[in-house]
Amino acid sequence: SFVSRPAERATQVPSQLLLGLKRWESPALVPGTDWSAHQAMLERHEPFRNFEYAQYSGDGSIRHVSVSGVPFFDAQGQFAGYRGTGRNISAAKIAQQALLESQAALTDTLNRLQAILDSASDVAIIATDLAGRITVFNRGAERMLGYNEREMLGRYPDFLHRREEVQQRAVELSAALGETIQGFDTFVAMARVHGSETRVWTYLRKDGSALDVSLTVSMVRDRGGPAMGYLGIARDITEQRQAERALVQLNAELEDRVSSRTAELTEAMHNLRQAQDELLRSEKMAAL
Repeated sequence: SFVSRPAERATQVPSQLLLGLKRWESPALVPGTDWSAHQAMLERHEPFRNFEYAQYSGDGSIRHVSVSGVPFFDAQGQFAGYRGTGRNISAAKIAQQALLESQAALTDTLNRLQAILDSASDVAIIATDLAGRITVFNRGAERMLGYNEREMLGRYPDFLHRREEVQQRAVELSAALGETIQGFDTFVAMARVHGSETRVWTYLRKDGSALDVSLTVSMVRDRGGPAMGYLGIARDITEQRQAERALVQLNAELEDRVSSRTAELTEAMHNLRQAQDELLRSEKMAAL
């Protein structure tokens, strides 16, 4: 029966279109609101708070409104209607929708990133935060090391390495950088200085077996520049290293064989010369 000027400005719907009508009868109403619970409260003459619905404004845009009201009664105690207030919550709704869309886009991006990580099944991809806690452990890492992602997230990766190897590298880095390097810093100190580092390490599988890997550790930064964590990409080079060791051993064996054969030939030549000299002396003696 009455629409205030502030309410009219909030909804952007002329009051003459609404007087005499219930809210759900408004010609400017945007479809999609469930009015049943609200209507039941009104029939029971109960107060309501922050009921939301949407209307088309005069320029065709949508205005989201939140209304609250309390019943009032006449001197005889008979129900006489409702008094209430309404607020334009369009800005909040737009922000909420933008947030939902942003979250959906982020979820889609994360899903696509996870798909990429999982498809890289021949390499182990392990990411950590700045403190060294594992945040990403891809399918390739699961296959390579025998651990599943669930049991690795939040842990530190140092137990994947041989302790003596890490300690030796820490000593080397401490001498090179002029500061004490230990623990997780052993894996990321050079990445902090140069952005990334590639190095051969020995990984330890869950079953205790060892494998050689070429591990590249890089610092990860967000778009603004601050560091977010570290990314490690490891490639199994066990067979390559075995082949290299076998080649070194084969070369050593060949060198030994060549040295041995050379010694045999040298000795044979020496014996031949001695025999020739002996024969020559015998011929001279016979001539006398």
